[in-house]
Amino acid sequence: MTGASADCWQASHIHFGDSALYLSMGIWAKDLTGSNAAAGLVFLAMGVPYLAAPLAGHLTDRVRRKPLLAATNAFSAMAVLLLLDCCLTTSSLERLRHLAGGPSPR
Repeated sequence: MTGASADCWQASHIHFGDSALYLSMGIWAKDLTGSNAAAGLVFLAMGVPYLAAPLAGHLTDRVRRKPLLAATNAFSAMAVLLLLDCCLTTSSLERLRHLAGGPSPR
């Protein structure tokens, strides 16, 4: 395969992987918490970026690039540090239950 047909084939497989991820994350949240609401919130959290993309793209076209990149990288760094702190201070089971919104085992 060459050209456009190869690009289409690759794009369809990437889309399949995203769809499998959405489904498995929802099932995992339902399995961890036993809550349909938690599974729905996972789907919502994973779908919001796609829904907000047109508005975010319009807004980013109106802002200077360097300050925007600095702000988004700082936000990402804080999120990673918070997750790292959670990982270093709790056990694996407590960490999974906490991230899923379930009760801590005691």
